Amino acid sequence: MTDDFESRLQELLEERARLEQGSVDRVLGSIDALPDRHRRLKSRFPLLAAAAAILLGTVVLGVAALLRDPADVATPVSPSSPTISADPSSAAISPSLAPSVSVTPQSRPVWAIDLASQLDCDGALADLGNEVPPVPGPFDPAPTPDGALDNIRITYQNLPASGFEPVLVEGHWALHRYLVDGRAKVLVVSTNQFPDVDSETRWEAVGLRACDRSEFAEADFDPEANTIWLDAAGDPVRTDVITSSAGPGHCGWQRTVFLSLFDPDYTQYFRDPHADLAEYSVVQFDADARLPDDATDTGLHTDDWHLFTIPSGRAVFMRTPDGTIERWPRANQPVGCM
Repeated sequence: MTDDFESRLQELLEERARLEQGSVDRVLGSIDALPDRHRRLKSRFPLLAAAAAILLGTVVLGVAALLRDPADVATPVSPSSPTISADPSSAAISPSLAPSVSVTPQSRPVWAIDLASQLDCDGALADLGNEVPPVPGPFDPAPTPDGALDNIRITYQNLPASGFEPVLVEGHWALHRYLVDGRAKVLVVSTNQFPDVDSETRWEAVGLRACDRSEFAEADFDPEANTIWLDAAGDPVRTDVITSSAGPGHCGWQRTVFLSLFDPDYTQYFRDPHADLAEYSVVQFDADARLPDDATDTGLHTDDWHLFTIPSGRAVFMRTPDGTIERWPRANQPVGCM
């Protein structure tokens, strides 16, 4: 619809108003005996007619505007409304309208997710460590990923003392792998990305999964950590079946050997030639004992000892390489040292 049409419509409305006014004048003028109130109505009618014409014109113009081609309609823009260019490359947003920007932590690499599934263990996983938590926190940070690995090995002495591959660093994440014949046996994940903590010098081991220590290479054992026992066929036995280690030096028990059996329940025995733990022993240590008639040969052994058990469980008996039999007493309660 064009501007000429709107002008023509306005003229028609005005002409109609004039015609209606003339008709009213002729009718009212032929009546001479109208009461005063009707004469007052006659004097006001031109104003009412004009108002009606204007109102009708406004309605018609509104309808015309609705029927107009949208391309002909100009949308009013408030002077205070910001205008944004249709071209995204040139769009400018007032700083007051710009969204706040927060730094998004680096996404965890794929190798830092589900560590357990990446191990190639012969048996069940060792019961130590954990997967990387959703929000890691620093507890004992180190300046480098290698330092973080050293810290975690202090906490978990059953981890290999050596043999880890060179660290893989990807941004704020680091991975240490321990392989045996190309098979992953230990995975340690570290990060230096923590909420509200300087991320430059604080590496922490936050994920650890490992196979049982019996699956590690013998050359990588820590001599002061748990001893790996062998079965009758000479194969390593899991440390959740049997393990032994020297007592902690900071408690003065370094002269004592702790033996732990887990079949069926956890039981603790001592090789305690100096009676350092005599008060915790069911019987006393005997360096030159006799093997009881009801003793059972378990086949479990190390280079130094061969294990025999008895039904009472009050002690175990060890045969040394020279044939001597030692009696190791059972602990009367779990003994540990912090």
